[in-house]
Amino acid sequence: MRASLLLTALALSLSVATSARAQLDDPLAVPVADVVPPGEIDPLTHESCTTMERRLEDVEARLDAVESSPLAPHSLHEPWSEGWFSPESSDSYWCNPCRGITCDTQLLFLRAHDSEASDSGTEFDPASRYELGYMNCFGRSWRARYFEYDTRTQADDSVVGMEMLDMEYAGRFAIGGNWRGELSGGLRWAEYDETGDLAYSDSIGPIVGAQLRGPSWRGFESLMNVRQSFQFGDAHNAGTAANFGSFGVSEIQMGLEYHSDLFGGTSFLRGLFETQFWNGVHESDSQSLGLIGLGVAAGLTR
Repeated sequence: MRASLLLTALALSLSVATSARAQLDDPLAVPVADVVPPGEIDPLTHESCTTMERRLEDVEARLDAVESSPLAPHSLHEPWSEGWFSPESSDSYWCNPCRGITCDTQLLFLRAHDSEASDSGTEFDPASRYELGYMNCFGRSWRARYFEYDTRTQADDSVVGMEMLDMEYAGRFAIGGNWRGELSGGLRWAEYDETGDLAYSDSIGPIVGAQLRGPSWRGFESLMNVRQSFQFGDAHNAGTAANFGSFGVSEIQMGLEYHSDLFGGTSFLRGLFETQFWNGVHESDSQSLGLIGLGVAAGLTR
């Protein structure tokens, strides 16, 4: 911006000064009188040249002031190598990415604990989560997510199995210059199975979610995901007939992400801390079951 203004003003001043100088040195060399009638030509004097130079200096000083202002657009500053911002973390890039496929693979190690501190998992057992979707150039995406986890409890040595399948629509947003996020909503299918106890098969319900990201620094970025679903389906208790029941699943995931450009998108590697709360599913619906643990994730976003 600054360079184009200066070059335009400089070219104009040089053109006018050259023509005026040629006219003053040799009036016959520039047939201005053929175009403008005699007596109407105002020759460019030394004083007017000095005035033009002062105006150019004033324009340059004003551009310097705009460039040094903290409110100036990023395009007036140096490239993104300094400071907290980068092209992939800017608001315009976040809300208007390159369209394409997105994917996410997570490996988690979670341990179960009940709500009355009377039972827990024997160890941190592995869990997996897979996500596949498509995002358009406006930051809107459609995706599917699958989660599975199995553990064994200490009190009665029962096996607990959990599965979830989500179908979501999501859209991105930006808050100021530092915070970016995403809101999502859709449907969740979930299954909870505890041997010799309560089991939910083929439950379905609505799910809402949100993601919030902090400032980016040299490819590193903090993020948090939250999701909540309310499930409804047939509840099978040991020795009793099936009844229609409900339960809720709450999820919070926090972590640090490193990302870089790859295949027209952004590849990432994350370290994660995750908790889940399955409300009213343990000990014949009298208790809830919580999961806590760490994990890693890798994938491609836009």
